Amino acid sequence: MSSWSTVQDFQSIAAPTPSQIIQLESAFNDILKQLESNRCHIEAGYSETFPRYVSEISEDDNHKKIVGKLRRHYWARHKQLEKLDRQIKERDRIIQSTCEHVWEKDYESRDHRSRYDCRKCGAYR
Repeated sequence: MSSWSTVQDFQSIAAPTPSQIIQLESAFNDILKQLESNRCHIEAGYSETFPRYVSEISEDDNHKKIVGKLRRHYWARHKQLEKLDRQIKERDRIIQSTCEHVWEKDYESRDHRSRYDCRKCGAYR
């Protein structure tokens, strides 16, 4: 059965089972892969998607193969998290550099120096 026919057949199901929902998602992913959706999203400035992985462990699994896939998945996610962290820091820097600060003394600061926080953007001095 083609991916498109899976999608069309799903439309007539009144109460889909979890297995049918998983098949639908798999069909959508196949279609999006054929349409090079990740490339389109990256060119438009969005992140790429990550495939799902099996989290259940069974005795008859090919553990070596699955560990390899999980490691690739882990490092791809790790790379994306580092990129997200850089983006957050850069956007915070932009917000703080354009803010008209309203400073408040931070009485809960545990160091011995006086500390002030901006009520608007969270910057401190």
